[in-house]
Amino acid sequence: MKNLKLNFRKLDQQILKEGDEVVKNIKKLMFSSRIFKDNIDAALDYAQREDYIGVEWYLNYIRLPINSESMENIFNKFRKYPNLYYTFHLPTKDIEIGHIDPELASASLKYLKMYISLLSPWFKKQKYRSILTMHIGANGISMESLDWQRTKENIKELAEHAYNSNAVLNIENLKTGWTSNPESHLKLIEDTKAQITFDFGHASSSALIREKELSIDEYLNKLQRVSHMHFYDFETLDTGEHIPPKSWHQIKKDWQLIDKYKDISGIVLELTSIEDLANTRSLILKNLS
Repeated sequence: MKNLKLNFRKLDQQILKEGDEVVKNIKKLMFSSRIFKDNIDAALDYAQREDYIGVEWYLNYIRLPINSESMENIFNKFRKYPNLYYTFHLPTKDIEIGHIDPELASASLKYLKMYISLLSPWFKKQKYRSILTMHIGANGISMESLDWQRTKENIKELAEHAYNSNAVLNIENLKTGWTSNPESHLKLIEDTKAQITFDFGHASSSALIREKELSIDEYLNKLQRVSHMHFYDFETLDTGEHIPPKSWHQIKKDWQLIDKYKDISGIVLELTSIEDLANTRSLILKNLS
């Protein structure tokens, strides 16, 4: 296993134990482009140089142009690295598809459908359905500001639009609100084509985990349709900062849980600096060598 740190995409399959999914999942490591703000070229160069499987594009920082030629320029950047896999994190700051104000909810839904439509020429040429992660109740908005039925209806419509574009809408668990509880999270996406992005840091900071009503393992066991993951230690309650692990002990049990999810599309180390990203990946590789 010592060769893991050299190049995990080109690992000789013979050195992997049969059924060793923990090690195989190393080859699904991605990172969030939020580290590079809106610099697409820098993110791609880093992914290729450091041998990540791909990039999750953080669309709070990368706003998509409606000019088709400008969009084609973005697609051309993607095409330069045909071996990389891409997922997308939809905007969250100014978007809330379930807002109690019907105009805000409608505008949000149309805006996200526009983003999916702008990306659809890329999606439709891929051999896989691209993951589109989104939030419900982002940035600490109170649930009193949202309408449950409108949220469900708009998730269904948006998920259908994504599916028809050869993508999958994933609703991410947050540290507060409806998606911080597995039961209400699943009820939001029942009877829709939506799936779930499981964020370990959000789960760790949720009341259910902090108050020891559930362990991360129990939390995950209550969920279904988990097809994508965000991995780091925890998110601060006040500033929303993503905190990297300082030791293997902090994340060992969480990483081992990934063993149960053989069909996840990717594991995004969702950190906000190159130093935190490099240290976290090194910690994982070192302890699985």
